[in-house]
Amino acid sequence: MLSKEQIDYLTSMKFINSIDEKVKVIAEYEIKFLPAAPTVVGRIILILAVFYSEEKVTTMSFDLQNYNYEELLDVAKNIKRNEFIMHEMDTYLAGDEF
Repeated sequence: MLSKEQIDYLTSMKFINSIDEKVKVIAEYEIKFLPAAPTVVGRIILILAVFYSEEKVTTMSFDLQNYNYEELLDVAKNIKRNEFIMHEMDTYLAGDEF
């Protein structure tokens, strides 16, 4: 369970990741609370703004509900190490012409 301070930190930060010389990602979190219990986290969503050659090409989102605070920070700071996210980005980028 995330503390109020952890939630505040996660939702106030943007994490910039350089994937390679052309691809950059800005990661941020959106946290949704349960309607019936407004202090209980319902969903933790990682939102990625993907840039290619300084131009924003897409926004992607991933549900990270079962991650703990340290894992959430690690994912946002180190997008390149997450095989699933990298695969999804590569698939998207391979489908577009630049």
